[in-house]
Amino acid sequence: MELKKLITLGPSGTFSEVAALKLSEALNEEYKIEFYPTISLTAKNIAANGFGILPFENTLDGYVQETLDMLHKYNFYILNDISVPVHFSFVSKNSNIANVKKIYVQFKAKGQCLDFINEHGFEIIETESNVTSYERLKNSGDTYGAIIPMHLDMSPFKCVIENVEDSKNNNTRFLVLSTNEANKAELCSKCSLILEALIDEPGILIEALVKFYALKINLNAIMSRPTKEGLGKYYFYTEFLANTNLDEIKGLISRINEEGKFKIKCLGFYKTI
Repeated sequence: MELKKLITLGPSGTFSEVAALKLSEALNEEYKIEFYPTISLTAKNIAANGFGILPFENTLDGYVQETLDMLHKYNFYILNDISVPVHFSFVSKNSNIANVKKIYVQFKAKGQCLDFINEHGFEIIETESNVTSYERLKNSGDTYGAIIPMHLDMSPFKCVIENVEDSKNNNTRFLVLSTNEANKAELCSKCSLILEALIDEPGILIEALVKFYALKINLNAIMSRPTKEGLGKYYFYTEFLANTNLDEIKGLISRINEEGKFKIKCLGFYKTI
């Protein structure tokens, strides 16, 4: 029997693969994991194949802006979210960190390990992925180091310093996405929406938010992003715990749509794995 294809950000060895394996274990289902090098390419292939995972939020960096744009661009539904602990190690072939002058570090990892990097004054060589940092260090001399995920093989290196990230509570949240709405809302605890204003008038966002407040819905996040259709045109991503009456939530979504001031896109009801 052919395995179901799961599309995610690559290459193999990244935190996206960790999230994919966590999903596989939680659902007791094996997948054929297919990797793509960028978020936009990954999203395009999720849209074409119907199933995949994208990074969405990090403890230190906040929301992944490009993933928000992909949720707006494609007709995705969120099936689950998955939280993956993100911990980094400094590694080098040189046993003495004082002799390390340059380090390879992925651009996002750099932002999450700035305290350690600044403390040692390394010259930074940015890479596109953590696995690229790892592979380039294996082929470099002993004046080079790298910051890599702790789940990778550390055996080639003489110097290994664990947990060099700025926060020990560092996590990345991933979204499991589908082009089909497969969840039963009554079994789920979260809901995400995209609101896009159809008219321009003072107080229009507040007018919509008051409706959520009236139902005692606690919005955990409100993020604005440009629609890319003109200056001053934005959409809003919001999510909340679906712990109130589901019929009231669905009714609210319908009313906001019918009023004609916002186009509202429900990304689905889902639960955390």
